[in-house]
Amino acid sequence: MSVRFTASASGVTVAGAPVLLDTSAAQCFSAALVAQGPPVVNAAQQEVSIR
Repeated sequence: MSVRFTASASGVTVAGAPVLLDTSAAQCFSAALVAQGPPVVNAAQQEVSIR
């Protein structure tokens, strides 16, 4: 399984490298490179503690 992301038209970069956004388009492919549809991306937040 692999996922191919399409570069954003917004042109957002960090240190000159394009970044993935929550609006970035993507497509999943099987090992035989057969399209499997879009990925499901779940947002996760790690615990933040203030001391």
